[in-house]
Amino acid sequence: MLRFAAAGQAHEALLHIPRGARGRLPLMLAFHGARYGARFVAAYYGLSRLADRRRFAVLYPQASHNAFWELTPRQHEDVTAVSALLDRVGHLSCLDMRRVYATGASNGGGFSARLGCEMADRLAAIAPVAGGYAPLGPCHPKRALPVLEIHGTRDPVVPYNGRGPDHDGSVQGFLDQWTELDACRDDAEHRRLRPGVTRIAWWHCAGGSVVEHLRLAGTDHGWPGGDNRAVGWQNRPVPRHDPTGLSAASAVWDFVSRFRLPSSAGHP
Repeated sequence: MLRFAAAGQAHEALLHIPRGARGRLPLMLAFHGARYGARFVAAYYGLSRLADRRRFAVLYPQASHNAFWELTPRQHEDVTAVSALLDRVGHLSCLDMRRVYATGASNGGGFSARLGCEMADRLAAIAPVAGGYAPLGPCHPKRALPVLEIHGTRDPVVPYNGRGPDHDGSVQGFLDQWTELDACRDDAEHRRLRPGVTRIAWWHCAGGSVVEHLRLAGTDHGWPGGDNRAVGWQNRPVPRHDPTGLSAASAVWDFVSRFRLPSSAGHP
């Protein structure tokens, strides 16, 4: 467990580095959902096992406010803490700070999206999963940023089409925002990757960025392909229904690993 301080507050994160790894490794930031915590998603997401095979490091930060990540613009402590965490691990010679990525599910997905808006100069790509986007404020990234969004069409917690007559927090609204921010040209390409999984992608965006979405037909809320043996808060198992059989861990890594920060971002 890594312990560090930010703005006078104590914070924690789990760091997983593959055994026997050599050279400078990419780093994945993996944010837990509301109430579930870093130790849970280290078991549930399957990223550590994938990291051992694909040779990257994973950081699982722990939210300090009742295990909820701050999503609204008036709250800044969690963003400050992640920045301090990257400063802390940036001194480790085994990590490549030009290849830092952020992902997470639900509240953690919404927070990874927020970091894309506020820390695009430190992140090479983001991949929110089933994220809650309605509370997020205006987005002003410092550069065009590659984005992958994964969402199930039968999500009852953060509905695919958003809530209310304005469809607050909808996936389409999130994608529209990022295709505009990344100045994507041309229409989206739709491709069926496997039964129930449709990839919607904008390939021609500013600065070599890409916006992609994996639409999972019939899938509910959570991290697809997660280890359902993992037990969540109050010792309750995580509900999952994903008829597509998608592995979010593999899909996220396959996407983000294509990108690195430009040299102009100031990282060696």
